[in-house]
Amino acid sequence: MGQDIELSDSLLRNRALAALQWLRRSIEVQGGRGSSAFYSFWRHPLQRGWAPAYPETTGYLLPTLARAEDRFALPWIAPLLDSCGEWLLDVALDEGAFPELYGHTGKPSLFNTGQILLGLAVMWQRSRDVRYRRTMERALEWMLAVRWLQQPHPTYYSRAWWAALVAARSLGNQQAELDVTEVLDELAGRFLSHGALRAWGFEARSQAYTHTIAYSLRGFYEAGKLLRRIDWADKVWHSLQQLEALYRRHGQLAGMYDENWKGRYSFICVPGHAQLALLYALVARDLRTDFADFYPPGTSPSATPDTAHLPLERMSRQLLLPLLKAQRKRGGRNLRGALPGSVPFWGPYQPLRYPNWGAKFFVDAVLCVGAAGAAG
Repeated sequence: MGQDIELSDSLLRNRALAALQWLRRSIEVQGGRGSSAFYSFWRHPLQRGWAPAYPETTGYLLPTLARAEDRFALPWIAPLLDSCGEWLLDVALDEGAFPELYGHTGKPSLFNTGQILLGLAVMWQRSRDVRYRRTMERALEWMLAVRWLQQPHPTYYSRAWWAALVAARSLGNQQAELDVTEVLDELAGRFLSHGALRAWGFEARSQAYTHTIAYSLRGFYEAGKLLRRIDWADKVWHSLQQLEALYRRHGQLAGMYDENWKGRYSFICVPGHAQLALLYALVARDLRTDFADFYPPGTSPSATPDTAHLPLERMSRQLLLPLLKAQRKRGGRNLRGALPGSVPFWGPYQPLRYPNWGAKFFVDAVLCVGAAGAAG
């Protein structure tokens, strides 16, 4: 894919702001009670195109909004954080878990509970409202109580267990950290020698969207940083090198890969593309400091070449290009700034929809590529 868009700071800022305004709209149409899962006039014509609010993605949208508030000083973000946080407190189930899908079934979801913990941790840090702490405690307790009852977990659950680790660290619960680490160790055993992971898709033995591939890799990378597990960082870097080689060979990433890196190149999965752009940027940032955050204080990691981060930075920026092209630049408030689930629009991942998590990960990637920083 040719680089016919210059990734200037002003361009990245403007595109991030457009996506944020669309995310703002996705919350306001719900009266502030969560972010609509997606916009699709074809799917929800009677609801003006907006799907119901989605607890899972609302939960992990909150860290993105909090970072954007810091970066851009947007006064409208704080009220949305508060209203979405209150809604999440309301939809928590009696047993401590959070529900699957839109919450209407009342069925608890381990993965969704983990995702939402990322948002609860941000709200606890911001407000010190004891309700967020208690909800985190109950959610984490429930996850650990069922952790061996819902086996085998798909590998992309590493992201949910990274979130559980964030919560345990935020709560100062050392025993929970040990329990979460045990789960992550089991999942990390699925790395294959060529960089793929077993069972990293929505279905066992099926091709995995880059969305769940990135979930898997990001979970191990971020948990590895918290636990100072440089071996997990090495495995993730190896996987990213394999993806980079495939990108060079085909001129693009596939929307899906199997466990032998056989790809489906007829489309790209937009959220997964954004997640991988973000992950390449995060690893490049850590390479510049010789992965210092992965080592105990006072130790001296072996120095990497001064230019080792450059291929990763280049890859992160190249992955942003098709997303900048796919982002809606015209239309009313329901469309302008949105990103589709797939390119082409009718592709197999979230066809004919603009999912809120695509815009969320796009903002994360743009913020990190434009200026190195943490992302959730």
